[in-house]
Order: sequence, then C-alpha cells, then structure tokens
Amino acid sequence: ENCAGTKVLMKRGFGTGQGVHQYLESVSRAVNNKDATTISAHLNKQSGSLTARLGSELVKIRNLEQFCEQHGTLDAEWTTVVSAHLQAYVFDQSRESQEAYKVQSKCFESFVKIFKNISSTPNWIFPALYAILHDLRVLATKSDDVARRQGGKVENLEGSVRDHFTPLLRVCLADRSSNIATSKLMAALRIVNHCFASYFQLNTINLSKNLIKTIEAPDKPAISVYPISQQVSYYYYVGRISVFGGEYKRAQNVLRNGFAMCKKSSVGNKRLFLLYLVPVEILLGRMPSERLLEKYSLTMLKDIVSAVRTGNLKKFRESLDRHGDTFISLGLFMIMEKLRTICWRNFFKRVALIVQEKSKNKLLLEVHVLPLARWLGEEDIDIDEIECITANLIFSGYIKGYISHKHRCVVLSNKQPFPLINTVRNL
Repeated sequence: ENCAGTKVLMKRGFGTGQGVHQYLESVSRAVNNKDATTISAHLNKQSGSLTARLGSELVKIRNLEQFCEQHGTLDAEWTTVVSAHLQAYVFDQSRESQEAYKVQSKCFESFVKIFKNISSTPNWIFPALYAILHDLRVLATKSDDVARRQGGKVENLEGSVRDHFTPLLRVCLADRSSNIATSKLMAALRIVNHCFASYFQLNTINLSKNLIKTIEAPDKPAISVYPISQQVSYYYYVGRISVFGGEYKRAQNVLRNGFAMCKKSSVGNKRLFLLYLVPVEILLGRMPSERLLEKYSLTMLKDIVSAVRTGNLKKFRESLDRHGDTFISLGLFMIMEKLRTICWRNFFKRVALIVQEKSKNKLLLEVHVLPLARWLGEEDIDIDEIECITANLIFSGYIKGYISHKHRCVVLSNKQPFPLINTVRNL
C-alpha cells in the first residue's frame, strides 16, 4: 500500500529535490482531504518512501520541529506527528537508535491523541496508524539490540507493548459504534498481532493468553469481520501459541484456517503455517504427503515424517540432530519429542508384525525389541530403558496391553493393540 501511494505521488510531481516545504504542504492537503493513501505514504520510513527521498535535505535542518511549526499549516498535534516522524528517520539513518525510538514514541503518542478525537468513520486514518505502529516496533527492536550489545538496559520493546500498544488497543475496544466496519474496533486485530510479534521477540508468549481472551470475548466482533490479511496473521500467531501451550487440536484448527486463507501465490506464508501444522497433524494421526512436503520445500520435516511413518528410530534421531537448532529456534523441539514417542509406537508395531506368527500377542523385550532398537541406531539403550519406554507408550494409550516384568515381555491386547493415533486420550 505504501509503495503504491509513493508511486501515485511521484506521478503528481512530488519527487526528489522538491523539498520539505512541498512535503509539509502535501501532508496538510492529505489530512484535510482524509486521503489515507497519501498520509500513510508520508508517514513511513521504508526504503524508497517519500521520507527517505528527503533524507539529504532533512539532515541540513537543525531543528526539524521548529521548521515544521514555521513552514507547515497543520495543527499542533499533526505538526508534532510529522516533525517527530522526520526526526526519527534522521536519527535512524545516523544509527542513533535510542534517540530514534524516543522521537518515534512521541510521534505515536501525538497520533493516538488525534485518533482518539475522531468520533466517526476513523478508518481513513488506519493506514497511517499502521505505518507509525510498525515503525515504532521496528525502532524499539533496533534500540534494544544496540542496548544489548552495549550491556545497557533492554526495555524499549517491552515498554512499547505496555505503554503504547495495550492502551491503544483499549481505545479501539472501547468504541461502541453501531457500524463495526467504520469503527475503531477495526484496528484492534492489527494491534493484537503487533503485540503477539513483540511477545515472541521478548519470549513472553504466556502474556498473549489474555489478549486472545479479550479479542475473542463474546461481546467482541468475530475474527471473520477483520481484513483477511489480519486474520491470517492472527491465526498464525494463535496457532504457534497453541502449539507451545500443548493445545494441539486448537492449533490444528487455527493453523488450517490460516493456511486456507492464504493466497495461492503466498507460498512463503503457506510454508510458515506448514512448519507448525505438519508436526501437529502427525501428532494427531494424519501423515502429510511427500508431494506436499516437496511443494513447500519442507526439507527439514521430510525425514522426520518418513521416520515416524516407518518407525525408523535411527533416521528420526539423525534428522533431529541435523535440524535440532532450527527446531529450537522455531519453538518446535518439544513437539518433536512427542513425535519421537509416535516413532517408538510405530517401531513397536513393526516389531509386532514381524514376530506375530511365532509369538502371537507377546513381544519379548530382550529378544525381539532390544536387538532391533540397537540395530536401528539406539546403540546405548538397555533393557530397563526399553521397559520404561514401553510403560510410557501403554500409559499414554499408544499401545494396549501390559508389561510382564518377570518375563521381560509386553502382552498385547487381542483387540486393536495399536489404537489409531487420533483416538489416543492424551491428545
């Protein structure tokens, strides 16, 4: 949207060299005309934006705030928004991240005052709000990174969520307009998604539960009323949060919803969903096709899926060793450990199929299970560990039967000794 707005303005003659005066006049006209695209194009700091094109002129102005007051025709709040935005850009370009964050916070606070005072149809101002909100989170992250490297206090991103995002969300949720489509409520989900992104960066995912309860409360609009792009982001974050919380069936539902809502051309976004959806589907008893894994370049999951499907313990361990760091960074390591249990379940099932003619419903742990486990790469495993794993599989419901400790064997149930994974009670 911002790039499109920039192109439109360039066609109108607003290009490099036109100066800060023209920039201020253009903002003033856009505000008076409630021109959402133009306002947003002026108030973002992305590469190639209108602000970036003014870079060389901005650094020559000693006092941007005073300059904007003297040469602009905006009211006090809008003047503060624009001047703080320009100052933040200058500080950011000169790598003064802390100062950039401070003035961007000032820009945000003044903009929120304007936003609060809009009594009807505030949706014309949403694009600018989103641009300022995005830049605030980016600059908070940058300034925290600098503070971390320098051994300083890392507090800006956390402070942004607490002091800026959350109060703004309350303003939006307090709007009781009869027409939801033109109320402040329509900005709520975008703010929630910024909070989620921040919580993941801060590793404080537990704080997201209250946000989910708030946005999904019975007296709030259904998620389906928000723009599709925001719904997709919301389902992505809630899906990940549900995976971390062990709510796998909820994770399956929201990740499926989000995946289905992605555009066909959004291959990258679909892949992000599948990184979490595929392990969840396996855990709930549904194996993905090899074609799906290849289509979305899910190489790291391909060997895991194959190993779990066939009960190949060696292949599973090797894949986990190879991609372990990636799984940890994605927050998938715990669910991989749960998939290891299913791999063991399928291993036992294979062993049972091999020896069933001779031993019927008995598996001798020392004779049948232990040698095959060692052959499949579990070289250091002993009979006590095998017995412990067997007991855990029975307790979890993956195997029906009981262990005879005296005879070192597991007696399998005559009826469906290996229940379908999607019927296992602990899921």
